[in-house]
Amino acid sequence: LFLFWRHVSGAAEGMEWLCIIVIGLLIFLLGVVAVAVHAGFFVDIRVRTSQSPNCIRRVAYKPYRGPYKRASEAFGAICSLAPKYTPFGIYYDSPHKVPAEQCRYIVGCCLPSSPGSGMLEGLLVARGYTVHTFPPCKAAIVTEFPYRSQFSLLIAPYRVYHALEKHIEKLKQVLPGGPFIEVYESDLIEYFFPIDNNADFYVPEVKIEPQQAEYPTGSGDQDHNLKKNQ
Repeated sequence: LFLFWRHVSGAAEGMEWLCIIVIGLLIFLLGVVAVAVHAGFFVDIRVRTSQSPNCIRRVAYKPYRGPYKRASEAFGAICSLAPKYTPFGIYYDSPHKVPAEQCRYIVGCCLPSSPGSGMLEGLLVARGYTVHTFPPCKAAIVTEFPYRSQFSLLIAPYRVYHALEKHIEKLKQVLPGGPFIEVYESDLIEYFFPIDNNADFYVPEVKIEPQQAEYPTGSGDQDHNLKKNQ
C-alpha cells in the first residue's frame, strides 16, 4: 500500500509540474502575441498613390555612406540635438544591388517651413548638418505604419517594404529607382516613394547613379532610438 501511495503521489506531483510548465508557456505565448499586436504586426498595410502627398520640405540633414543598420546612430544623434523636431531618413540605394559599405543615405529632422529656429539651425550647422528645402512632391507611393514601441521599428521594414514592392509590381509600369523616404512622427512612421520629381530628392552630396538605382529597402533591421521628448 505504501509503495502504491508513493507511486500515486509521484505521478500527481509530476502532473502538477506539467501543468505549471504548460500554463507558463501559454502565458509566455500570450505575452508575445500581445507585444506583436501592440507593435503593429497584424496591422493592414494600405499602400496608395497620392498626387499631393504631405512629404518633407524644409530640413536639416547629414549624408552618410554604409550599411543602413548604422542609421540608428545617426537617428540617435539628431534626436539628441533636436528632440522636438520630426526625424526622417532618405535611402538611395538597394542593398541587394549595392555593397552595404557603399549604400548612401541621409538622416536629419524636419524644420519649420519658414526660418524661425535660428539658434537650433545654427547649432545643427555647427555640428555638420545642412539646411535644405525640397520642392513639393508631385506624386508618390505612400503608406504608414504605427509607431508604438521599439518593436514597431523591428517589424515595420519587413511588413512595409514587402507591401510596397507588391504595390509597385501591380502598377505594371517602369518606375525610377530610389529614393525611399521615412518620416518618424510621434505615433506613426510615414513612407514615401516619389515617382514624378524623383530626382529632386537627391541632395547635392548624393549623385544620381541610375545603374545602382532600384527600390531601396530602407532602414532594414536596424533598431532606431527615435522616441522624441514630448
